[in-house]
Amino acid sequence: MGLRKYLKGLKHKPAERAEPCDAAGPDDADEEGGDVTEASPPPQAPADADVSKSAYFTAWASLKEPERAKLGSDEKMIKLFEQLDEVDEVHYEKSRFARGLKVVAPYLKGVGTIMEFTGTLASLHPIASTTHGLVKSSITILATLCGAGEELSGEIESFIQKIPAIERVNEVVKSGDELPDLHKALVALYRDLFDFIIKVDAALSKKGGATMAIVILRRQLPGIVSSFNKHIIEIKGEIDDLWLGSTLDMEEQNLTALRIELKQREDDACDWIKGHPRFSAWADIDSKENVLVLLGDMGCGKTMTTSFVADKGIPVPHVVCSYYITGGTQTAEMPIILRSIMWQLLQAKPKMKRDFMYWFRQTVDPSNTSRPTSYDEKIREFLKHALLASEDYIYLVLDALDECEIATLSDLARLFEELLKSGALLKVFLSMRHNDEAEGLLPSGTVRVECQTSPKQSHALAAFQAKRLHISENIRERVVEEVASRADGSAIWIRMALEYLNKRKIRNQTELDGAIKKLSSYKNLTEMYWRLFEKCRNDLDENESVLTIALDTLAVAQRPLTVEELAYVVFIELDRDDGLPTIDRLDERAQGIGVFDIVRPFVHKLQVAGSKDQVRLVHHSLRELILRAPPAEWTASGSFKLKSMQTPTSRSPQLEGQLLRRCVNYLMYEECESNQLKVLDNNFVFLTEVGNPFDSESEVSVELKNEGDVYAKFDPKDNGLGGFFTYAASAWLHHYQRAAPDMDLGVDDLIALCRYDKNRTKNWVEQARRPDCFYVQGANGKHYVDDVSRRGAFLDPLTVVSTFGSPLAIIAMLARDLTHEAFHIDARDFYIDNIIGRGSPAVLEALLRDEATTAMLVADGVLENFAYHVYDFRMGEEWDPVLRTLIEGSRDYLLEHGNRILRGAAGHALPLVRMLFAAADTDLELRAALLTTEMAPSGNYVKVGRNEQQSVGQAARGHRADIVRFLCAQEGIAPHLHFRDADGNTAFHMAVKTSWHQTADSLFEFWPEGLFEENDAGEEPLATYLYSTLRDAPRMLLFLRLVLASEVAQRTVREKKGRDLSTVVVQELARRGHMGTCRTLIREGKAAMEDVLLLEAGTGRPVLREEVKGEGTDELLTELCYILPLAVSPQYLFEQRRERGHERE
Repeated sequence: MGLRKYLKGLKHKPAERAEPCDAAGPDDADEEGGDVTEASPPPQAPADADVSKSAYFTAWASLKEPERAKLGSDEKMIKLFEQLDEVDEVHYEKSRFARGLKVVAPYLKGVGTIMEFTGTLASLHPIASTTHGLVKSSITILATLCGAGEELSGEIESFIQKIPAIERVNEVVKSGDELPDLHKALVALYRDLFDFIIKVDAALSKKGGATMAIVILRRQLPGIVSSFNKHIIEIKGEIDDLWLGSTLDMEEQNLTALRIELKQREDDACDWIKGHPRFSAWADIDSKENVLVLLGDMGCGKTMTTSFVADKGIPVPHVVCSYYITGGTQTAEMPIILRSIMWQLLQAKPKMKRDFMYWFRQTVDPSNTSRPTSYDEKIREFLKHALLASEDYIYLVLDALDECEIATLSDLARLFEELLKSGALLKVFLSMRHNDEAEGLLPSGTVRVECQTSPKQSHALAAFQAKRLHISENIRERVVEEVASRADGSAIWIRMALEYLNKRKIRNQTELDGAIKKLSSYKNLTEMYWRLFEKCRNDLDENESVLTIALDTLAVAQRPLTVEELAYVVFIELDRDDGLPTIDRLDERAQGIGVFDIVRPFVHKLQVAGSKDQVRLVHHSLRELILRAPPAEWTASGSFKLKSMQTPTSRSPQLEGQLLRRCVNYLMYEECESNQLKVLDNNFVFLTEVGNPFDSESEVSVELKNEGDVYAKFDPKDNGLGGFFTYAASAWLHHYQRAAPDMDLGVDDLIALCRYDKNRTKNWVEQARRPDCFYVQGANGKHYVDDVSRRGAFLDPLTVVSTFGSPLAIIAMLARDLTHEAFHIDARDFYIDNIIGRGSPAVLEALLRDEATTAMLVADGVLENFAYHVYDFRMGEEWDPVLRTLIEGSRDYLLEHGNRILRGAAGHALPLVRMLFAAADTDLELRAALLTTEMAPSGNYVKVGRNEQQSVGQAARGHRADIVRFLCAQEGIAPHLHFRDADGNTAFHMAVKTSWHQTADSLFEFWPEGLFEENDAGEEPLATYLYSTLRDAPRMLLFLRLVLASEVAQRTVREKKGRDLSTVVVQELARRGHMGTCRTLIREGKAAMEDVLLLEAGTGRPVLREEVKGEGTDELLTELCYILPLAVSPQYLFEQRRERGHERE
């Protein structure tokens, strides 16, 4: 279709056009002249307008009447274009202007449809013409007549190429989001576009003809383009932040709200730390003390002090990234910790954003719906790169590390130690309770500081909290004095004591005396919590029930609940037969009692930007107390005393099960089946998988299959689903995998929730998959709900129970008729994958106690799943009994496929490799099947690839030094050790392709000759090793010392190359520019100087041998001259310095 016809097709539909108003008077004429058409009144943005449409209407309303009148009719522009001749394809292809504007074409139609902006954008579309043998738009034709064509063409091209930014906004912004900065920039951008059209129209209508028009355009267009580009840059920055947020931000909104809350502190109670000599030494960038930990008992003020350090304790202008772990939530998980740090780092260092976007696009796996940032090992990879690349010091401040699992704390400590040893400019501040195991994991050299308390600090804290709680001024001073004197340095005791006194509504000194007398007997937090609980319930059974359920729920909820969600959940009964029959009746009851007023003394309210207020428990100590005993059993006697670093989880499975039941019972309400949510189009491309929303330097563009798709405004309550649907739909799976067995779901409930042909399932999946909802990680680290919603057929009861359910639940499900329509035909291909992916041998062990289940697992190929899916490589001997049972039951299968199973397991599963050889010790047939080198495919398995290796090579490819060592120690392994693939590669070629040094070390121990075996392309592992380890000179040096000390290696090289091993090594190092390593080996006497350096005859000047010349020759020569005999080197070095001095002059 020709461009002219295309333009005509873009006209506004009559129904979309605003009714014209009366014609403007002569006083309204544009100052530059020209006709004025009838003006339209400024239209109002629709209620459901997205961010772009809203900005468009705002910009339109800001125009004056004459300006709207000019833009109100696009017939003038279309008519002008229609006067041009037919498209000349040859000239069109040669036009730089037209080629550049091709980028805009895919977006014009979508923008016009969404924003009723068709007429304006149509006038900007490139028009090719043969009128004067040129392909130009009307503006460019006129510009060319006076010799300004290229100048203005380039500016117009730059101007229009950025129009896609408008549409891209709607790809990342959900309607209803409050984004004032982005909205403001979009309004300005639309004004630029309007100005552009008005100026073009005015220029073309001037009586002075083309010359006068060009004079005007040359004067005005650059300013418009400059303004447009400025606003595009602003929008790009906002969109980049939104993209980064959707990619990295799972809980960042809540964490930001927590940081804001923590700023409401009394700094006078925290500033002691700035005067502590150990803190001062740590904060100094010139000191070698890079890690400091603040230690103290529960409630002593560590979190507030940590917040003070992050806000005011670090010397400016250094970058500070802070993170606060809140008990019982996902904030203690490694991926979320790393994502938050990365998010803050990118905000503080915008130049890193492009690196991150590039890394993300290179790392994302198109076949996997999970993001790279969902895996801690992947985000750790980029975080290390970013921190090592920083030329300025980065300060990391992390609070409450004792709330993490020991494994997470160990991973964090190891990460910090690796970074510091690698030279990262990093300072780390940690806070935690005393715990010998946790403290032992901290990086070596960690500085320890005890959290200090004093009467002055207690008084400052009490005064601050009393003012916050609005305690009456006539008693406030005495209240502060009394509470501070009894606090014994406990910041949380001060808070709860003041909450208690405030709850009593004391009005005079007499009432205060009685309250203070009682307060004196509450010597610990447990007693204080009990008294406050007793006061809040007011001896009403209903209040006690509401308060107990609310506290139990908040103790295990996986994010802070909104006030509305908390009001709903306390009235959802555990026994569905006694529950409320409809969401409407539940809503009535939730609104009838002020739940928040009852629970207020025990919670913090968080004000989250763009969201409803949320509540969380006031302190870790309260959560731990709830997990130990229900409130009614706390008693005033203080029979439960909280000690440092306890992990009181006895009630946790029970409370998880109760919240699971409430979530599921809510989802079982009839409204969740009868109502249907607006569903995002399955073709919508999430920005978290696409990359940079609009990268002007990229040749890649993202084409939406349904242009114009945007997020529908979504509020479950507006859709008849009530105020608890969001949490119930997003979190029930999380609670399911943590619930006590006696609180487990029934098979019928699970089937009802996992029928993809029913609205109930579609609704909760649609809610749970949204990027800003709860993150549920399934087998192998995938975002489970997002994953299954894209493969809807695989969300069935068997898949879900095998991923999250207990062993008893799995056995019960397998006992059902799996041919029933509720079960998908392909589910059995995935349930074993899910079971093993959980990494729990106890689950499989329990399943294997049931004979029918064992037979089903063996028949469905459980060993195949172990061998060919990458699971936790830290699996240990606890898997042995399970694997032994499976191997015994699969002997016939292994006699045919044993070698293929071994090859698959060698890359990651040491327990399976170990148990296969253990079984083969007494079974010669099985050993022969494992150690064969025949790799022909069989059955339904795909053919063997060119680079397929035998077991040792597969272990080396997987960087598993431990499996390499185990295999090489097995009798009869030589054929696997020396095996070559179709390209002649050996296990050594696999080992040296990356920087995993331990694998090469292990192979060299068993097969030193293999380091010098060439493949069919003539590549030798030693050369590849030196190339791949260019940046890790210390580790390379250790390996080379090992190689040079090997007599077998020396003999092999002499036989193969007729030269000494030391000569081969040092010359290879020199060729690859390893100057420092060359110098070290020569100084240590492990290599000879004459292998790389000669003295020039006659002059005595040192020169490099021809064999080692290459890049960096001058630097290498200088480096080596430092260790030449003094009679030779000083003169040469002097001459080198003098020559460089002349060059600088």
